[in-house]
Amino acid sequence: MGSADMQEDSHAVERELALDATEFVRQRQSDEVELRSLSLEVRGAMIEAACRTAAEILRSRINAGYPAPSPAPWPPSTLDFLSKHAPHGRT
Repeated sequence: MGSADMQEDSHAVERELALDATEFVRQRQSDEVELRSLSLEVRGAMIEAACRTAAEILRSRINAGYPAPSPAPWPPSTLDFLSKHAPHGRT
């Protein structure tokens, strides 16, 4: 493969990545519009499910003997906020 062919392949990859990035941005904007159209109850349930899943993954990592992730998944400010504003939450 000659230098010109390699350069053309490089340009083709760059064009494909640019198209993928543009499509990613469009999809993300579409996802945001869809999420904002959901009720607060549904959005809250989705956040709760995501947090529960993250906690289960962390527990599984610890039980399997893996080290805690770095950086920690929850900054101290988040834990402080939750302890003050959601004392009725499950542990």
